[in-house]
Amino acid sequence: MSSRRLLQQAFGLTLAVLFLTGCGGAVVGPIPTPTETSVPPTLAPTETSIPPTDTTTPEIVPASQESITVREFEFRVVQIALDEAIFGSLPNNMGSSDQILFLEFELITGENEAFANLMPVIVLESGQKREAAAWIGDKFVNVLTVMTFTGTASEFSPGDTSVALAYVVPQNPGTLLLEFPSGVLIDLTPLMP
Repeated sequence: MSSRRLLQQAFGLTLAVLFLTGCGGAVVGPIPTPTETSVPPTLAPTETSIPPTDTTTPEIVPASQESITVREFEFRVVQIALDEAIFGSLPNNMGSSDQILFLEFELITGENEAFANLMPVIVLESGQKREAAAWIGDKFVNVLTVMTFTGTASEFSPGDTSVALAYVVPQNPGTLLLEFPSGVLIDLTPLMP
């Protein structure tokens, strides 16, 4: 046997002996299992540990109510009007059996532009939702969809301090709700023309 091979075997045997004897350290016996007192107590689940699921339906506020609050805005619905165009323009998604629904609001608290930017949607009786095509305030129209100028006259004219939202809805739409992102629903039926 070569000396190198003999050295490797001696080294391996030494490692095996050290491994088996624990390298000269203290003899280690079996590891004790934790007792009940050494385990931190766990809390039993309670009814409040899982938040309850809110299954209530949102309250529907009538549009005729004197004061409605959504987030930091307090307002009232001044009027609802149906028309054929939005100040001479038609939304490109408007069909032959559609019309324009104008909702005019008077803000008691809050700014018109910030209110319009809440972007409430119309909920049709079928459950389909319609986004605003334009909002009108401070003597200008802010177009929110692609429109074509047709020159068709509009009979609707909002008040100087009001903000109005315009939507494309079907003729004879039935019950309409205005839904805000916060979940507040306004029933427009009491003020429909």
